[in-house]
Amino acid sequence: MKEGQIINNTKKVLVLLGVVVFLLPSFSEAATLSELLRRQRELQRQSELNKQKLDQTRREARSLSEAIGDIESDINYTQNRINNTGERISATNQIIDELSKDIKLKEADISVLTKQNNNAYVLLYELSQTSTIEQVLTGNSINDVLSQAQFIQSIQTDLQADILEVNRLKDELSKQKSEAESQKTNLSELNSDLKQSQSSLLGQRTQKTYLLSVTKNNEATYQNLINKIKQEADFISEEIYQKRQSLGDSLPGVDTYPYKNYKPNTPDPWGFLMRQCTSYPAYRVDGLWYRNPLPPGVPRGHAMYWPAMARYRGVPTGSVPRKGAFIVWGEPGKYVNYNYISSLGHVAFVERVHSRTDIEVSDYNWKKYAYSYRRINPTKFGSPTYIYIK
Repeated sequence: MKEGQIINNTKKVLVLLGVVVFLLPSFSEAATLSELLRRQRELQRQSELNKQKLDQTRREARSLSEAIGDIESDINYTQNRINNTGERISATNQIIDELSKDIKLKEADISVLTKQNNNAYVLLYELSQTSTIEQVLTGNSINDVLSQAQFIQSIQTDLQADILEVNRLKDELSKQKSEAESQKTNLSELNSDLKQSQSSLLGQRTQKTYLLSVTKNNEATYQNLINKIKQEADFISEEIYQKRQSLGDSLPGVDTYPYKNYKPNTPDPWGFLMRQCTSYPAYRVDGLWYRNPLPPGVPRGHAMYWPAMARYRGVPTGSVPRKGAFIVWGEPGKYVNYNYISSLGHVAFVERVHSRTDIEVSDYNWKKYAYSYRRINPTKFGSPTYIYIK
């Protein structure tokens, strides 16, 4: 789901809450069994709807949490790169400063050497302007004069060579400085780009964190709706059980079910739930055809699926009551009176047959999680299907 849709869901939750409240009026007034069952089915529908929304919201929350985790990793990685780039910029600045100092030293050396070279030129010029006779009269021999000129010229040659070398070193240092400054510029641009990227990531994290909080609020809202529906459903269920006890003639019977004191809805040895309508008849025939697992795609579990399960295993079914058979109401495609039978169907054990419209049955969970033995007209509850297990 897109992020905008998640935000819109926040507004829809309050609307949904109003719808649910509207659909679930107060149960304080007297209600018929038919009305209670109708409300029960509506509650089941609303519960499934909200469970789907809750599951979807939880998936969205997990997705957002994972996205936030990825963004956090990206932020940390980018911060490390920013820190690394900053350290490289600092190191480059130090290199540039050192190169600038070295260049100034070379410039100073060049200045000194140039001055010395100029002095040598002056000396040579002065020697060239003095005649040989004058140099002899001043006490210098011709050889001394020549040696002096050669010495000065040698110094001048060395100075010129030094100047060239220092200039070369200065040019090399200038080149290194230029390269360092270019590198610094590139690092600064990279650092700026990384900071912009980090800023974008921080914005994404803030947005997704907000969306996660919204989603968590939605999750809590849906969970509260489910809890409210469950409370209402439990209340209706109690009323349904009370009203169902008045249907048919209750007869004395012997409850031999071994799990009567076990916690309801605990799995029994045959794969059903203890103290539910399906567990009791499975016990009466010690499992029999339930023991072999059904392949995928074959209906299973609820009473409404029992006729299909029986036919798949080759167990005969029919519409005529027979002692020792199972009676099932609610098989898909057959009429069921939802004024009495839940949408999942009901199964009982046929104890005695007086006629097609007058039989005695025993079952569980007609009274809540309890045994009952009744004489009934089976057609009152719909079109029954009998499973001839024996």
